[in-house]
Amino acid sequence: GVTAASVQARQSAIEPAAPDGVPLVVYPEHEIAGEWQPLELERIDGSPMVLATAQLEAGDLCSEATALTLPGGGSTVVNSATVSDDDPILPCMWGAPSSLQGYRTVWYQFTPEQSGLVMITTLGSNYDTVLSVHRGTCGSLQQLRCNDDWNFLTSSVELTVFAGDTYYVQVADWNMTASDPKDLRLAALIQPILEWELVDGLQQGRSRHAVAKFGDDIYIVGGQVSDQDGVPVLTNALSVYRTDLPPGQALEQLAPICEEQVGGGCTPLPLSNTTAVYAAGGVYIPSGYVGIDGAYYGQHLVYRVGSGEWSLAQAKSWADGEPAIYGAAVARGLGYYLTGGLTGPLPLEDESVAWEPRRELSFYSVLQDQWIALTPLGTGRFGHMAAIIEIEAEDYLCVVGGIGANNAGQPLIISNGECRNLEQNPQNPVSRTIGALNTARYWAGSAVDTNGNWYIFGGTDFEGKPVALTERFNTVTQEWERLDARFDLGTELNTGSVLARPPRSWPQGAFVGQDLWAFGGHITSGQGDLALNLIERVTMPVRRDVVTQQRAWLPLVAAQQPDGIGDNTLALARPIALNQVQSSTFVDGRDIADAYFFDLPSSRSITVRLTDVPIGSNYRLHLFNSSKIHLAAPVASEPGTTATISPVTLTAGRYYVVVERVFPPPGAEPSGQLYRLVVSG
Repeated sequence: GVTAASVQARQSAIEPAAPDGVPLVVYPEHEIAGEWQPLELERIDGSPMVLATAQLEAGDLCSEATALTLPGGGSTVVNSATVSDDDPILPCMWGAPSSLQGYRTVWYQFTPEQSGLVMITTLGSNYDTVLSVHRGTCGSLQQLRCNDDWNFLTSSVELTVFAGDTYYVQVADWNMTASDPKDLRLAALIQPILEWELVDGLQQGRSRHAVAKFGDDIYIVGGQVSDQDGVPVLTNALSVYRTDLPPGQALEQLAPICEEQVGGGCTPLPLSNTTAVYAAGGVYIPSGYVGIDGAYYGQHLVYRVGSGEWSLAQAKSWADGEPAIYGAAVARGLGYYLTGGLTGPLPLEDESVAWEPRRELSFYSVLQDQWIALTPLGTGRFGHMAAIIEIEAEDYLCVVGGIGANNAGQPLIISNGECRNLEQNPQNPVSRTIGALNTARYWAGSAVDTNGNWYIFGGTDFEGKPVALTERFNTVTQEWERLDARFDLGTELNTGSVLARPPRSWPQGAFVGQDLWAFGGHITSGQGDLALNLIERVTMPVRRDVVTQQRAWLPLVAAQQPDGIGDNTLALARPIALNQVQSSTFVDGRDIADAYFFDLPSSRSITVRLTDVPIGSNYRLHLFNSSKIHLAAPVASEPGTTATISPVTLTAGRYYVVVERVFPPPGAEPSGQLYRLVVSG
């Protein structure tokens, strides 16, 4: 490994080579504004935004659905369209239609390139439309939205969508007759719905940096700030962001990174592509990139928070004497774990270079000032993410994502993860694999909230593109869950009222309470790659299997509904078709009940079943008659599982089913995951 002095000497004698991969270009004080021109869309009478539609004819069958590009739309005469046996029932149809499938059904489908809020409308059509949106495959569709008579006889829906998923849009005619030409006009557009808040800015763009958290303070360590004629420009800056102070006052510059302070001075040491962690009073940095490809800093640095000085800790005993970069460190007790890393140049552009994804796993003890080698990881990886999480009441050290090597020694983006039990003998470890990320990535942010939930945000995918999707690890299923577009870190979508912020590689961040903070990262723009100075924050909803002492109440009657919550009472219940699965979700902290109704033309035995209750949530199922009398005792779901009202014989009439959200309690954010409800009989 090299030293700070040797770095300074080499830099004066040798022009450092750019790292393999795309070098970064940054403009100081970069604020993003002006680089993404907003798309001006007009709102009409408070309705979803409407686009002029092209003559894009819809398909008659789901399997023939016409592809839409968002934003976009279509216009077609539907008189000759027919109803297929596979066309779904439309439970939202108002009144007493002669067919619950409607008539003259036509189909579109779209696959969004970015996640966001999609708005679809049939405004401008000249007949009574019924609009529904589905996910799945033709013949096995899951209905997500259904609407009839939004604006007189035209329809509209809104829903959040995931990039890369395919959605099917069906439009039916409510009426049987078709004496005049029935002209459908459908418009669909997408806009961002980011929950992330742009809070503040770093003094200059920062990428390939590290962060370490202590209390309410987040330390930002080193990184790359620009590129000059193919030579990366690194920084030795150490900053602290005090999240309990107001923006503009929270960022403080500390003593720059140096090898050891003696008599008030030290040798500057710019570092990037490293990892950092706070443990026992210090911010520790094992190795790092110094601007010379393949020659990495081999010492172990610590910044003493109390004294504000840098010093050397015990040197890392790297395998074969080679220090590695792109590792991931995780604090525990009076020390920290260091996982994986890379030796040799970055292999992403030139696969012929000598490189190795490391399997090393070791623990640094602050009290002993020494490294303890542990059984290596099962898979060598670098640029990955790591965390300590609780699985089945025991602590596990887990890694996920990153870059490894295939059997031919070529770089491979890893999607899966592995975990090591920390409660048992480290020399005879118990390991387990965990589910793959929904988007395989490296150079992403990783953070664990106060309730032990692990999040991955940002990063780079297998095509070298930045990732917007935020994922959360489910410790029960040991799978990764996609969070909806509200929690994406950045978007490429713009509107006239929202200045979109971009997805990015190498964001770094940490939780303070339930607030996730993200710092810096880099993107590619028309001006080249830019290191960002963005400081953003999002409040993540509480999600945990916790028993609450508070009882939720059931608002069966309300004089006025909160904005956007239109089904909290029996009076505003929405219809559900018998023997058809209805999928839905609670949208925010005010939404604590979903009410449905169904009509029975004659006596029959009915069973109500609620499934796919999100892990960490608890719902209660109710059955009422039209007089608001319970017909069966309320049934609570087992946490994260099901609730069933056993068969009950009902006479002809109208009945109501209510799904009550007991946990998370009123005021807390729901999980955002879909549940399924079916009334069979």
